[in-house]
Amino acid sequence: MRIKKLIPKKILLLLRKFMYLYDIMKYFFIKSKVNKMLEKKCIKFLTNENLIELIVKDKISLSRYGDGEFGIMLSDQENIYFQKASNTLKIRLLEVFHSNNEKLIVGIPGIFNRKKLKKYKFSSRVYWYKFLNKKFMEISNLIDSNKIYADSLITRCYIDLNKKDKSNNNFAILKEIWDNKDIVIIEGSKTKMGIGNDLFDNANKIQRIICPARNAFESYNLIFDVAKKYCKNKIAIVALGPTASILAYDLCSLNSDEIVYQSIDLGHLDIEYEWYLNNCNKKTAIKGKFVNEVRNVDLSNLNFDEQEEKKYESQIIFRIE
Repeated sequence: MRIKKLIPKKILLLLRKFMYLYDIMKYFFIKSKVNKMLEKKCIKFLTNENLIELIVKDKISLSRYGDGEFGIMLSDQENIYFQKASNTLKIRLLEVFHSNNEKLIVGIPGIFNRKKLKKYKFSSRVYWYKFLNKKFMEISNLIDSNKIYADSLITRCYIDLNKKDKSNNNFAILKEIWDNKDIVIIEGSKTKMGIGNDLFDNANKIQRIICPARNAFESYNLIFDVAKKYCKNKIAIVALGPTASILAYDLCSLNSDEIVYQSIDLGHLDIEYEWYLNNCNKKTAIKGKFVNEVRNVDLSNLNFDEQEEKKYESQIIFRIE
């Protein structure tokens, strides 16, 4: 940050433009190489519609893995913005990823399917091609060709899409998960899923367990104990980064004939919905909510109107500091 302050703004702007041009050149250089790797590795994916059907009808839980989770699994040192990496976190993520619990579906980015990659904006494709060029071979060794995966980008259903005409339907099928159901939202203290919008208006009852906004995994044992207590025979909607992937697995492993734990990792969904409602064309800070991908502007310290704040507070059943 200090170095940035010493560099004139015009020079910084030129450097950013240069890096963007470099990324574009690199994209075209590695594109055919990455496509060949994708063609050799046949990875099976559920459609989003089939995934929602399994979640609704068979009470399946969902653990999602993205670039951050893979980064931690492949290295003990690769922190993500809101979660420190550790060997314990790495081991747990690998355990869940390789699990064969029939009540859990693991999601990986649909970009491992070349056809799915085409639906994203050019800037997004540039990012994912660079990611695949760097990490594909290591990740490929983790993936089981006999498994069928969900698309973990199911919650990224608006801002990075080339065509946004199907976004309304994308959100509509996701809302089927909690339609007329009792849900417990397990989230960071700055997340406030569904506050200020109608995302969960079709749920029967909403309760919340509030967790640390950063490094939630350091409080994992307490989070798990609280979730065990309050999520029996309800749907847990979790937005806690890598911690959510592990929690979904651990909760559904407790299932019995009398008690059902169903946990759905839906991080980023609420912010995508906010961008959709506001017709945003780029990732934008949202009043009252933490948006980790817009780091130079933080509006999470701003309150909603009094009625929304009261609604939020009334839904909280437990806080973990």
